[in-house]
Amino acid sequence: IQDADGLTDRTRNRFGMAFNAFGNWMVKQRRASHNPVRGWDKLSEPDSEYRRHLEPEEARRLIAAAEFGETLIGRTNRGRQQLEKHGTDLPEEVRWAITGHDRAVLYRVAIETGLRRGALERLTVLDFGLGSDPTVQVPATVGTKNPKTLIIPLKRETANILSEYFSD
Repeated sequence: IQDADGLTDRTRNRFGMAFNAFGNWMVKQRRASHNPVRGWDKLSEPDSEYRRHLEPEEARRLIAAAEFGETLIGRTNRGRQQLEKHGTDLPEEVRWAITGHDRAVLYRVAIETGLRRGALERLTVLDFGLGSDPTVQVPATVGTKNPKTLIIPLKRETANILSEYFSD
């Protein structure tokens, strides 16, 4: 099953642990005489998830793909069911929508600044200084990893894109 479905070792181990717990429960409840998976061997997992930076060409391809990509829509469960059954949206059940161009701008700022999702979510237009020396100011927030105000320089090209983006 692991090979056919392309499961990672970590996922396989989590399924195995759940199945083992179920087998133990069956024995405890006297619904089975023994646990058939007792003593199963876990696969070795890496200590931590491997992360790496995007190479410049990968970043360019990501931004280009987003730019010409379709609008993504986040719906509530009820909104998803409505779309699946009737093929229509209930406006009150759409949580968010983001166009390809919006995603491309977001990815560009995220890649260039290295900011995490939460910091990006808190940014406002006023946090961007797009003059002769473009920067983004990340306000200090309680509970963040670095509770200091950061001033991060931006490339001129990114500042020009943001100026046009914010003009509306």
